[in-house]
Amino acid sequence: MEPVTRNDPRTPCGHAYCLGCLRDLFKASMQDESLMPTRCCRQAIPLALAKLTLKEIEDYNAKQLEYSTTDRLYCSQPTCSTFIPPKSIVNSIGTCPKYVCKIYFEK
Repeated sequence: MEPVTRNDPRTPCGHAYCLGCLRDLFKASMQDESLMPTRCCRQAIPLALAKLTLKEIEDYNAKQLEYSTTDRLYCSQPTCSTFIPPKSIVNSIGTCPKYVCKIYFEK
């Protein structure tokens, strides 16, 4: 844990986090649904405060969509089990967004 400085990000409730700890908190919320959305004092922390990479932002947004979706659907391939977002479900049939699974089903 690094000491907090005047320049470190402040959450909406006013608490300050060192950037490393804030990034770790966002990454933890991608692994633990109970931490999503990432928050402090029950207030959501803006994603921009964590200064995540573009890939991390995409992963976070994907997990946020997954965790907020009721009646979730996952790929039936045991080696995949990827979440199928609502936009990939048409007439109650889900299409896995992973390219590998699309190839598998075309054979």
